[in-house]
Amino acid sequence: MKTFLELHGRNAVGGHQNLVSYQLRGHEEVSTRQHNGPLLKGYVTLNLLWYGKFTPTQLSIILDFLQSLNSPKAPSPTVSSWWRTTQYYKGGPSTLDLGSQVFDENYSLGKLLKSPQMPILATKAGSASRNGGTVINLLLTSADVAVDGFCMNRCGTHASSATAGGKGRLAYTWVGNTASQCPGQCGWPFH
Repeated sequence: MKTFLELHGRNAVGGHQNLVSYQLRGHEEVSTRQHNGPLLKGYVTLNLLWYGKFTPTQLSIILDFLQSLNSPKAPSPTVSSWWRTTQYYKGGPSTLDLGSQVFDENYSLGKLLKSPQMPILATKAGSASRNGGTVINLLLTSADVAVDGFCMNRCGTHASSATAGGKGRLAYTWVGNTASQCPGQCGWPFH
């Protein structure tokens, strides 16, 4: 079976300038709408902040998943085959590089977090790029950390904040742990 892109070419946009359609082998066609925000392009350094206590198994699952995004040898369909769709975005493909990992096992801001605290945590993961490209800080909270609005209206969030010293912006994303707070609510297809 040929993919949508193999049949229609990399610029097939279904009549919509900001719509990219693709098909992972053996799966239905997927359309992704670009909302005119900046796209991840080139090398992207992902710095991690582990907030709370994580088991070695939890750490391994997350790191294996993130490293699988750039795996050239994985059989299809895989997460890496989905990530490779970035090659069809304007500006070319994105390559993910794991940067620093910071562990805050002492809950420096407590176990009940408010949204305004997320940028504070984001800066703790640093802003250094290992390859001169874009930096995104990924905040992961353990199962015993409650974040306002979590499970009620969101499973995570993304935003940007001023860097330390105010010389630029730092992009970050936060993902909570649904295991005990709302099992099954934040899985595919991202309910």
